[in-house]
Amino acid sequence: MTPAQEFLLDRLHLSAINPTQAKHAGIRALTAAEAGAQLGLDYSPGDGLLIPYFATDGKPLTGMWRFRRMRHSPGKKYTQPSETGCWVYYPRVEGLDWQKVLDNPKIEVFIVEGELKALALCIAGVPAVAIGGVWNWTRNKELLPELKVLAAGGRHLWVAFDSDAEDKPLVSAARYHLCKALLDAGGRPHVIPVPKHPAQKDGKTGADDLVRLTKLRDAKLRDYLAGLEDPEKFELAHVLYRFNAEHVLNLGTGCVHAVRNINRQWPVDTFCSVIVAPEVFRCHNADGKVVTKPAGRAWIGWKLRNTVVGRTYLPLRQDVPRGEVLYVEQDGERYVNNWRGWASVPKEDAEGVATFWTPLLDHLFQAKGYETAQQIAARLQARKYFEQWLAAPVQTPGLKLFVVACLLGNEGAGKSMVGDFLRLGVYGEHFQEIEQSALESEFNDIYTEAKSFIMGSEITSRDFNKKRGLAERLKYLVTSPSIAVNPKNKPKYNVPNRINLFLTSNYSDAFLLGNGDRRYFIWDAPDGKLPDAMGKLWVDAAWKWIESETGKAALHYHLLHLDLAGFDPHVPPPETEAKRLSQHYSENAVETWVGEFAEDPEGKTGKPDETVWRSDELWALCQTEVGDKKYYSLKTFLLYLRKHFLCVGRVIVWVHEKFAREEWKQMKTGLWMRKPVSEPGAKFPTLEEARMAWEEQRQRILKEKA
Repeated sequence: MTPAQEFLLDRLHLSAINPTQAKHAGIRALTAAEAGAQLGLDYSPGDGLLIPYFATDGKPLTGMWRFRRMRHSPGKKYTQPSETGCWVYYPRVEGLDWQKVLDNPKIEVFIVEGELKALALCIAGVPAVAIGGVWNWTRNKELLPELKVLAAGGRHLWVAFDSDAEDKPLVSAARYHLCKALLDAGGRPHVIPVPKHPAQKDGKTGADDLVRLTKLRDAKLRDYLAGLEDPEKFELAHVLYRFNAEHVLNLGTGCVHAVRNINRQWPVDTFCSVIVAPEVFRCHNADGKVVTKPAGRAWIGWKLRNTVVGRTYLPLRQDVPRGEVLYVEQDGERYVNNWRGWASVPKEDAEGVATFWTPLLDHLFQAKGYETAQQIAARLQARKYFEQWLAAPVQTPGLKLFVVACLLGNEGAGKSMVGDFLRLGVYGEHFQEIEQSALESEFNDIYTEAKSFIMGSEITSRDFNKKRGLAERLKYLVTSPSIAVNPKNKPKYNVPNRINLFLTSNYSDAFLLGNGDRRYFIWDAPDGKLPDAMGKLWVDAAWKWIESETGKAALHYHLLHLDLAGFDPHVPPPETEAKRLSQHYSENAVETWVGEFAEDPEGKTGKPDETVWRSDELWALCQTEVGDKKYYSLKTFLLYLRKHFLCVGRVIVWVHEKFAREEWKQMKTGLWMRKPVSEPGAKFPTLEEARMAWEEQRQRILKEKA
């Protein structure tokens, strides 16, 4: 049995169709070779199913068929002869005479998307036709002639799209416009909101799934499907269905959003009294008479209104068409998803990647001079880590990396070109370049509302005090699981934090880092400008490549398939010399003095490497070197001291007064010693031992002075 035949049997089973029924309907499996030879195409569409179309008399339509590719096959799911346009599919089933159905408008007909769904319903005793796609009911902006025939005479037509129709704005809109066109053509359309069946564990539920899962047939199946319709029939309440296709009510903020532009929103009162004030809703009153009511308020109170509990941000896989899914479910609640789609559809172009992307990274991570074998390995590891850092959120959409990637170097070295490549080829509108003013602004929606990748250039001040405040904001962006979106003149709301930060700077001291900081990967790019190193022709060609659809798709494909072996987003990034320098530049004068003292006490103080030091003496020595600054308090000094030393207790001692008075006074001071080394048998002295050691030191010093 060929893979295509296995696929056919699987699809038939899911649609409750047996092979004999499929054979009568002309459906058969074709290998790629058979498809290419039998369908008269100048290319092979791959393995799949051939679904022929028939006229109402059961005779095949010459040159009209659809070929369904197997799952996960490249290219479009369906292929059909060129220039054949849209057709209505009439299933060929034993005992079903479509001509008699068309001649009798009292016979109800169901309309579904997908041929196998219509065939399943017809086999189960419910007449149904299919369109190839949710918008395939129109030709030249008019209702298909076959559907006009069905609508004639006031026939009841039940439109049953898949269960995910409510979550896809284009599908919801297509369903409304189809029903409105059927109504205008004289039909009596009904909307069936197909529910997700509890037994359907994966994916959406279609009409054929309901046939298989409910095992109902004929009138029982018809009544079950008809019972899914809302009491407000489309014939009178079509304005409510239109509102569902065009608007969504956000219960979290009390606003109504426009589906086509979710950032257009109005308070409920404004929506009802201003935006849709002229619209009316027709319904029956208690006496059975048709009356009109304001449509806005009627929609707000309608149980089937399009509703969410809030907004979220959830990047979806590359196989989800751009803009197709607007709503997602999280923890049993329905949300508007701010995600709109990737910038390109991934497609391999290894030559383009090798010509432009790989040389760009090689240039940024090139050697600056002679290197030892260990330095070469470290540089190559840093380059590998950086590219894997870029690729990980592409392969796992929505992955939060708790590491900021930073490139340092002179202006024009090509640092920001990396970000521009990501913007054009991968993230599109979900990429944002920001300046320092954006981080300092109260209104942050420009970089928090729907963003996966942020590139910041020179966003950290070189003033130490201001730098600390910006560092805290960056820390919030890196570590916070959720983020508060604060748009101007609109309600605030929280979304999951999916932001990954890529920063560039021309200065080595741009970032405020503490010792042991795990959040930053920093690399110092070469000093020269990119056009000088690679040539202006190469730079121009690189921009032309990434701005083309081929280049965008190629970079996306490359990152989507990059080997991530050894990469762990929860493990600290590789240590680099650039990061060590940044940590050094981040220290203030007092912190630097304490660090140097901890490394070499004897060299710093001129005294033997003593076990115990007195805090007031060390503070006086520190002030001698760094100056008596107001913002360098003893309290701050002790905080830095605590990083390297432990206070073993406080004692009353006689100390010499600071200002030249030749007399002694009493003072309480701390006794400090280095943190014990983690060696077997290492002993930490008690307070009494520390006091004794200090007293010995004091007596020795007094003798030396005498």
